[in-house]
Amino acid sequence: MKTLLLTGFGPFGEISENPSSLLVNELRKSLELPDGFRLITEILPVIYDQAGRRIRQLIRTQKPDILISFGVAASRNKINLERVALNLQDAESSDNADILKQGQMIEPQGPKAYFANLPLHEMKSVCEDAGGLTVISNHAGGYICNEVFYAA
Repeated sequence: MKTLLLTGFGPFGEISENPSSLLVNELRKSLELPDGFRLITEILPVIYDQAGRRIRQLIRTQKPDILISFGVAASRNKINLERVALNLQDAESSDNADILKQGQMIEPQGPKAYFANLPLHEMKSVCEDAGGLTVISNHAGGYICNEVFYAA
């Protein structure tokens, strides 16, 4: 049995209903997987360190074969397929625990970055064929989406 893990985030800041959680919840209800696959979904907290710990715990316990994490950036108007996770916590806004991190490393002894191993160009083509405006982004920013990508 193969495992697909999909994650999104809860509300934060001025985003009272996070589109990433709506997407994950909709996919949980309607996604038809091939035989031999199981689906695990999770809505992650928008709190520094907690989100990273939770994704690592899910990876250890569920051992997903495929992990796709969805997030939202209000300033972006296209689907962004993230290529690189930076070892960086650096945002203009506080998390849901009112913690603001600027210029801090996620793992002080860790690599400076990790690269995605998903087929981003193929995913971009599929999204565009379905009518989605899509770009490949070279990093996931410095907020909690990036932390989850780096931790994963």
